[in-house]
Amino acid sequence: MRILLWHGWLLAGSGSNVYTARVAEELRRRGHDVLLLCQEPHPERFAFVDAWGAVGPEGVRLQGERADGARGGGRVVLLRPAIGRLLPVFVRDEYEGFEVRRFVELRDEELGAYLERNALALRAAHAWHGSEAVIAGHAVPGPAVARRALGAGRYAAKAHGSDVLYAIEPDPRYRDLAREGLEGATAVVGSSRYALERLARHVPAVRDRLVRVVPGVDVERFRPADRREALEAAAARLEAVYRALVARAATG
Repeated sequence: MRILLWHGWLLAGSGSNVYTARVAEELRRRGHDVLLLCQEPHPERFAFVDAWGAVGPEGVRLQGERADGARGGGRVVLLRPAIGRLLPVFVRDEYEGFEVRRFVELRDEELGAYLERNALALRAAHAWHGSEAVIAGHAVPGPAVARRALGAGRYAAKAHGSDVLYAIEPDPRYRDLAREGLEGATAVVGSSRYALERLARHVPAVRDRLVRVVPGVDVERFRPADRREALEAAAARLEAVYRALVARAATG
C-alpha cells in the first residue's frame, strides 16, 4: 500500500518524533511504499530512509538516494515541506536551522501561513505519490493541514497528548483547529483511553471514531535481561554520568 505520513517535526528527540520514525520503519519492513513528510534535516542518517528531498507548491524535488536502495522490504521517501524558517512546537526545544516558537505564541498571520504552506506541500506530495492512505500526526495541526489539502474523509489522525495539553486546552484557536481537522478524519487514533477521552471533551463529534492502539514494545530492541546484569549496567551508566558532571563542574 502507498501510505503518506505527515509529521511536523524531526525523527529523533521527542516521543512523537521517535514514534513516527519507528512507524515508518515498520511499515517499510512490511513491504509498504511510505512517503514521510517531516522536517528532519539529516534523512541520510536513518537506515530505513531510501530517498529524500523537498516539496512545496511547485512540486517534489528529490535530492538524495541511498546507494543500497535494492534492499528487501518496501520503500520510504522523506520529503521536507517548504515552510520557511518558523517552526511551531508544543514544548520549546532546539531545532537546527529553524526559529522555534510555541504554537500558543504565534500571531494569527504566522499560524495561517504555516498551515497554508504545509497544506500546499501535502497536496503536491499526495499527487506525486498517489497515496492510498494518509495519516496526519497530532490532533493539531496535522488533521487540519490534511483536510485543507485533500478534503474531509481522506485521512486518519493520530493524537498524542502534547497537542491537547499545550495547544488545544490553553488556546481557543487550536480547539477550533482541532474540530476542523478531526471532524474530517475517518478515524482518530490514540495510545490510551485517557488521552482520547481528554481530546473528545473538546471535540465531542469524534467520539464514534476514536480508536485506541497500544504502542507495544519493539522486542528486537528491548528484551528481559538477567536482573543482576541489568542492575550492574544501570549502576555503571549512573557512575559515568556522575563522572561527566564532576568533570564539567571542574572545567566550568
